[in-house]
Amino acid sequence: MKEELEKRLIDRFPLFYRPNNYGANQERFGFECMNGYFDLIWKTSENIESVFKKYPIIYFESFSIIQLKSKFRELRVYWSFDSDTLDKDVLVMIRSELFQITGDAEKESRTLCEVCGKKVTDAVINTTWYVKCLECAKKEQDEKQSSEI
Repeated sequence: MKEELEKRLIDRFPLFYRPNNYGANQERFGFECMNGYFDLIWKTSENIESVFKKYPIIYFESFSIIQLKSKFRELRVYWSFDSDTLDKDVLVMIRSELFQITGDAEKESRTLCEVCGKKVTDAVINTTWYVKCLECAKKEQDEKQSSEI
């Protein structure tokens, strides 16, 4: 994702997209996806934020999105809690809502062009790794052919 789009997300949702103290294996990897998912990530972040408005701030502060990436033609959202001192029953409720939100985002991402964000129809080129609308796939193919000349 373009750096300026990442910056907009980090500036708007600083508690979600921050390096954390969970150790080297869980540090935030960044936004490992193309620009087409920006609006979906923004909407998903707003939906997650709305969940935390119902609970004490400590739950919000202990939550972090570890990684957002494109994997096998869909957006994947990996998140974590620093939850040793938090009420387990409340965490179960929050996690349930978060799984629903992130699952919905993953499902919706399967229908979006990862390059431009346009909703795709059956007239799309699905590669093993990406979903692209015909326009973006053609543009990429044309650029590839131009560079080979």
